Amino acid sequence: MAEVAQPSSRSRDRGPEVEVDTLKADIDALRAELAIVVKAIKDLGSNAVATAKRQQGAAVDHLSAEATSIGAEIARVGRTQAAEIEERIREQPLAAVGIAFFVGLLLGSLRR
Repeated sequence: MAEVAQPSSRSRDRGPEVEVDTLKADIDALRAELAIVVKAIKDLGSNAVATAKRQQGAAVDHLSAEATSIGAEIARVGRTQAAEIEERIREQPLAAVGIAFFVGLLLGSLRR
C-alpha cells in the first residue's frame, strides 16, 4: 500500500503548487491500489460462487443417484411382494375370495 508522505525539509521549501501536485499523485496512487484491492475482492467472490455452484451440482448429482437407487429398490420390493401375494392367492383361492368379500363389506359400510 502507499506510504504516508512525511513532510520533509525540501517539501517545505517548495511552493504550495508542488504540494498539491504531490497530493494529487498520492491520491492517484491510492486510487490505483484501491482498484486492485476491489478487483481482488471481486475475484475472490466470483471464485467462491463458482466453488459453491460446483459443490451444489455435485450434491444434486449425488442425491439424484441416491433417489434413483431407492426408487429401484422400492420397485424391486414391490414386485417381490406382489409375486408373493399372487402365489398365496393361487395356493388358497377361497381364502382370497373371502378376504376380498369382507374388505368390500367393510369399505361399503364405511362409505355410508
